[in-house]
Amino acid sequence: MSISRFARADAAYQEEIAAQWRDWCAYLRAHLALLDARAAEGRPAFEHAESLEEVEARARAELSAIPAARRTVFDGVREARRQGAQADLEAEARARSGSSRVRPVDPDAVDRRVLETLLAEATGQGVEDGWGLVPMGSAADEWYRVDVAALEAAPSAAAYAASRSEADDRKRRLRALAGLVGGGLVLTLVWLLLPRGGAPTATTGAAITVNGTPVAAWAPARLVLSGSNGEATTLAVTPAPAWPPAKAGEAAGLWHTGSVLPLQLCVPDGALAGATSVRLIGDGDLPERVYTLLEQPAGPADLALGVCGAGDERRTRYGLLRASERPADLALGAAGMLASGQELTLQSTDLTGPGGDPTLPAEQARVTLDMRAPAGLDWPTLAPTLLLASGQALLPAAIEPAADGAALSYLIPLPTTPVEAALRVTTADGRVLRWRLPLNPPPTRDATLREALSVTAVKAQLADAGATELRITLENRGAATLILTPADLALTQGETLLSLPMIAGLEAALEPGATRTLTVSVVPGRSAQPLILRIGSERFQISWNP
Repeated sequence: MSISRFARADAAYQEEIAAQWRDWCAYLRAHLALLDARAAEGRPAFEHAESLEEVEARARAELSAIPAARRTVFDGVREARRQGAQADLEAEARARSGSSRVRPVDPDAVDRRVLETLLAEATGQGVEDGWGLVPMGSAADEWYRVDVAALEAAPSAAAYAASRSEADDRKRRLRALAGLVGGGLVLTLVWLLLPRGGAPTATTGAAITVNGTPVAAWAPARLVLSGSNGEATTLAVTPAPAWPPAKAGEAAGLWHTGSVLPLQLCVPDGALAGATSVRLIGDGDLPERVYTLLEQPAGPADLALGVCGAGDERRTRYGLLRASERPADLALGAAGMLASGQELTLQSTDLTGPGGDPTLPAEQARVTLDMRAPAGLDWPTLAPTLLLASGQALLPAAIEPAADGAALSYLIPLPTTPVEAALRVTTADGRVLRWRLPLNPPPTRDATLREALSVTAVKAQLADAGATELRITLENRGAATLILTPADLALTQGETLLSLPMIAGLEAALEPGATRTLTVSVVPGRSAQPLILRIGSERFQISWNP
């Protein structure tokens, strides 16, 4: 039996779930191996079956082989579970001692409990049906149930299929449900055959359930008919509970809300002429489905597209699902269309860390998005959400109006490697605009000061009571506002760090191109050694002539 390209695409998707499960188990076992190696460091070498260096090297190699995006998800799940486990262990310790003050819990003991528990869940230990769990995202509901025995015995990716409710669901029904139902679902992996054949039939009035829970059908909002000549016709789609429709819409298609497989739609007379494919577009960021249109398919159809009000089945065209595509991302600088017909553009991005703004919270960075937008735009209704590869979805911490739009600011964990992110905006008519924006790690404090801060002059003169007065002139040669802190300036004499008084004007923002002179009065020690003034990355020696 040959496998169609649709089946191969579905098999590849299920193989992704299987690969996630295999990497998840490898991740947990590798971290347990590192814990074991650390615990064995105090034992005599002859008690080890192999050297600790070999164990650690193999475990770290296994972790490095896991894709970075998956490791990020796994790290987030492990840390969330670790916090709960630590609280449980501390509560157990308090209960045993009968005191509210107990010694801190060993971090390795917390890690071991978490890793062993997660591995037991992943491999289905202690569960009657033997099914395991694998995280597909950092959220609590982004876990899949997997048939561990089937995965361990699987010979190839093409043997995988997914069933959302019943073990005997057909593969083609799943292909349709994959577009009909939204995300955040628990899928089960089972072995299925892929029988084909029979005439196109419609399942009407049937409720769609996922693991026994009713869910709403994916509703097409627009369709695009394309012909062999490259011309395309776009029509809005209106729900139609009654079928067949008594008459055609003036310039819109109709969707039979009671149909599941195949989907049933109709279009105005003349719209089907010459059409060879149709694209169904839903609201939000649900995938778009592309069908190839045929007069009569060889087997079951995924779509039945007729002429509204014609009452002639001979004019019905049948569609086979060709692809399920996520809406294309917009590039930086590209404009998206709002429901009002006005444009919204992501013009530029800026990632600032503590190196550029020392007032930021520890281990946090600020992403600023410069948006060109219509005046008076109601931003909360658009829900501008920053999506990170870790699974985090963040709303702006601040929205600052600008002359031609607004600046949206988000606080994210401080990245140390390049980060893939996206901005998602939901328009009033339900469409989603999405911009892809790669973010590079922000520069360190030293790199920021080396790039932007210039010390144009340092003057020293003796003052009263043996004090030395320093006058330091600074210039901001960078493109961003510079904020200095007392930690950016130090004065030493030999090995002694001299105490500096409060410096007026030090922490005030220094705008690009601006200069400022700071006055510092210090009392050197009795040593004849010179003073060393450090400002950012620059050093100055101050000495006295005898």
